[in-house]
Amino acid sequence: MKKILVSMSIITAAAVTMLLFVYCDSRTSRNTKTTAGPDESKSQPEKVPEKQTKPATKPVPQVAAVDPCKAFKKINENTDLSSYTTVQLEEICKCGTVKACSRAGRLFALKENNYYNTGKMIKYLNLSCDKGVWEDCHFLGTVSEKGFDNLVPDLPKARILYKSSCEKGKLEKSCFQYHSLVFATAKNPADTYNYFSKKCREKQGESCMYMGRMLSEGRGVKRDRKEALKVFKKWCESGHHEGCIWQGKLHEEDGFHARAFQLYKDACTAAEGLGCLFGGNLLVEGKKLKKDPRRAAEMYTTGCEKGENNCCNVLGKMYQKGIDGDKPDFNLSVKFFEKSCQGRIMESCRLLAYIYETGRGVEQNFKRAGLLYDMACVMGEPIACANLGYLYEKGFGVKPDPVKAFKLYEMSCKKGEMTACNNLGHMYHSGVAVKSDSVKAFGLFEKACKSGHLPACQNVARLYELGEGVTKDLKKAVALYKKNCIALEMASCNSLAEMYKTGTGLKLDKRMAYDYYKKACFGNFAQGCTNLAMSYYLGRGTAKNVKKAIRYFEKACNAGEVTACFNLGKIYEKGRGGIKVDNKKALELYEKACRLGDSESCRMTTEKKGK
Repeated sequence: MKKILVSMSIITAAAVTMLLFVYCDSRTSRNTKTTAGPDESKSQPEKVPEKQTKPATKPVPQVAAVDPCKAFKKINENTDLSSYTTVQLEEICKCGTVKACSRAGRLFALKENNYYNTGKMIKYLNLSCDKGVWEDCHFLGTVSEKGFDNLVPDLPKARILYKSSCEKGKLEKSCFQYHSLVFATAKNPADTYNYFSKKCREKQGESCMYMGRMLSEGRGVKRDRKEALKVFKKWCESGHHEGCIWQGKLHEEDGFHARAFQLYKDACTAAEGLGCLFGGNLLVEGKKLKKDPRRAAEMYTTGCEKGENNCCNVLGKMYQKGIDGDKPDFNLSVKFFEKSCQGRIMESCRLLAYIYETGRGVEQNFKRAGLLYDMACVMGEPIACANLGYLYEKGFGVKPDPVKAFKLYEMSCKKGEMTACNNLGHMYHSGVAVKSDSVKAFGLFEKACKSGHLPACQNVARLYELGEGVTKDLKKAVALYKKNCIALEMASCNSLAEMYKTGTGLKLDKRMAYDYYKKACFGNFAQGCTNLAMSYYLGRGTAKNVKKAIRYFEKACNAGEVTACFNLGKIYEKGRGGIKVDNKKALELYEKACRLGDSESCRMTTEKKGK
């Protein structure tokens, strides 16, 4: 409306009069009352309207259809296309020049260009590949094998592309990549053994590695470790350090660790990163060699610098824990995880995500953690999927989405990640994002427990105690709680204390309850500390000691245990146990408990602020 008013301000006075006339006329036609305009002091007699005649129309001349390819008719497969833009190349490609499709696809693959576009890269390279540009088929095979930016690896597709450019395009590098993938994915690839055997005789070094490995593992050929050792040794002696590495690997498997280490060390010195990795592993394990984690770290560092990303990953883990008694170095840990994650070691991406999630050594960043978990999950890392599910369940760094969390837990559980199975069990038990089903919950808890996941065993015991999803069996519950507590699952120690305190499934024994609460608390289980504090506060199973009660309430509250914060607030409000009344401190504690979800604390907060 504002634009119309501005334009009207520059219209001539006559035009304004005409506009007003038309406006009033249109209003009259809608039976509305209007006032006379400034030049209409007398009413004008009505005139008979003249007959309206339509102007004669002239036939529209027919325009011939424009041929979009006319401008490119002189362009053919021999034309130099280096000066053409991607827009022009797309048009030329549509007009049938395959070379333009290939050129466009390659330009769209360049990340440093403003027109980088993976979707268009795939589209145009597929067109050129289909028309027999075998180099593009090979390039697409590499993209499918290794992944590319946001594209997930697709090994079956990579095999098809490599095979096509190998057999039809006679590209030797495609043949090698095809058989390398067959080696990695097929159980008994006889044709692949024959291919590598032929290429090894032609002194193609890496083929000798595959040939030797197939002989040593009995894949595609009868197993023959002696022959494999000969292949590796010959390859090593001809100056190929990769051959030395695999020769060392056979010696290691046969128990000759010193001999293997020397071969690994020589290969590592010659800048073969895999030799650094295998040599470092022997020094860390220290089975038949003296354990030397510092020397191992030196070998891993060399390997990492030479591009062996698995060495970077191991270094990240070593610095995260601290090398040989040293304090953890999270800065170095992050540095090495970053490098190996960029090298598509998905364990590194997941471990890096966990550092950002917990804020250990870096500023806590749930969003960054979520992105890293997501990348690792998409690339097939089941633990990353479970951890990403947890972020969605709790709404850390992302909008809470229980349905998405459920799907991620389910996917991860199917891949054998027991934390995910346990979390999925919780969702079935509580009816979050799925219909409540205690039987399914018990089944998932039991599955995870049988795989050694202690929190799941705690949940199995709890359901036996309650009789939910399974027949109530207090003896089984007690037995599981005891077994778990011995294995240092502190939640089970706390549950066992509860059973002693109430005499459920066990003889009532307040002293035993106190002992198990103490064990749970000293094992950093926050609820155990709250219960231990109550034991001291009430003198239950031990001598009454309010000062100790306050100490353990504080420990539990600092760990986010809501009941401890509430109880501590009461103590400061009432001034118990030698503590002076401190309403300000009490309010702070009630506010914290309120933020943690305690409705009674929220009521107390409102009440105190209103005074």
